[in-house]
Amino acid sequence: MHSRDSINKLLTIALVISSSVALLEFIGWLLSNSVALLSDTIHVLTDVTALLLTLMASKVALKSHTPKLTYGYHRAEVLAALANGILLIILVFTVSFEAYDRFIEQEKIDSVILIWIAIIGLIANFITFVILKDIKNIISVRSALMHIFSDTLSSLSITIGGFMIYYTNILIIDPLISIGISLLILRHAIILIKDTIHILLEGVPEGISIEIITRTIKDIKGVIDIHDLHVWCITTDLLALSAHIVIEDQMVSESIKIIDEIKRRMNGFGIRHTTIQLESERNIDINKSDK
Repeated sequence: MHSRDSINKLLTIALVISSSVALLEFIGWLLSNSVALLSDTIHVLTDVTALLLTLMASKVALKSHTPKLTYGYHRAEVLAALANGILLIILVFTVSFEAYDRFIEQEKIDSVILIWIAIIGLIANFITFVILKDIKNIISVRSALMHIFSDTLSSLSITIGGFMIYYTNILIIDPLISIGISLLILRHAIILIKDTIHILLEGVPEGISIEIITRTIKDIKGVIDIHDLHVWCITTDLLALSAHIVIEDQMVSESIKIIDEIKRRMNGFGIRHTTIQLESERNIDINKSDK
């Protein structure tokens, strides 16, 4: 089990590697005139952003809340992800227009530089993947690993494309690879925006079933009914729940046991923040009779 400090150190190393690759590929684009490298530069920037957001979330988790920000700064990660998704879509369309121009008017490409830059990117992505695989139990790290894996495929396709251009001099291969990578980035951006909006609208987290949560709580001894149940994300790996629980009329010391059992069972769903309001069966019956 890694400590929070060691996790942050591994994330920082991975972030430095990915940032260096993005800078290298940008320089490679300027030198080789390959629009595919420009697309992959943006793709690597999605890795950088994913790692940066993961590191931000990890550091924010150590920062205490304030009287005005009672949930702390967790939503900063979500807002940054939303801004990143919008920026990615803008960049995708910019690169796509450039690729379209290359279809109309093909330009000479230095395939040797293209191949070497792509190979370096491939190696760097593999190293980053190895660094992070030991902490893949963290949900946001798993997301970052998916980004890195897809970028590894992009680097591999550019390497193959570079060799094809070198031996055949078919320049249209370059914008074709660029369009393929752009579509991959667009898919990531749309998913990212969709997920962040869902969190900001306080939708039910992915993988959580309200029906199953309801049954799980109702199975607890002493629980009669549940209403006003809400489950939402504060941020990607911090889930919250609030609910009104109708219980049998009993002593306060016994009802505390019910709350503890609810919290224990909710931890099994990854829900760490729970707010439970208990209501006595007797009070419910009195309210019904008054009506």
